[in-house]
Amino acid sequence: MVPVRTADGIVAQIEGEDKWPVADELIRDAPIREVEHCETCGQAIEAVVEVLAGAKEQLDWLGRIMSLAWELLDVFYKLDDGQKKALLSFSPGGAPEWLSQILNWCRGDLSKGVLDG
Repeated sequence: MVPVRTADGIVAQIEGEDKWPVADELIRDAPIREVEHCETCGQAIEAVVEVLAGAKEQLDWLGRIMSLAWELLDVFYKLDDGQKKALLSFSPGGAPEWLSQILNWCRGDLSKGVLDG
């Protein structure tokens, strides 16, 4: 959400709604593995993003989401390439918090935005 000055004053607007159409693609293509289902209806209630080191399609997806995160860092912060690389790097075996924040943002869940820590 960003403030935008209009003739009627400042209003809140969703930043990037049209600027980043890749968000829908990232959600559609996410390598999701469902881990828990509702006993009543059978729908997934918990899932994890699973990126396997040898799976080219999954690594390509991770590269696309890193590209979006890189671009969002450029929009919101003044960081050099080394700082962005350090922020977006992580060790295998555990997903960084920023990954879930980007996925929430892509889904339109603004309660856990990109800038939340």
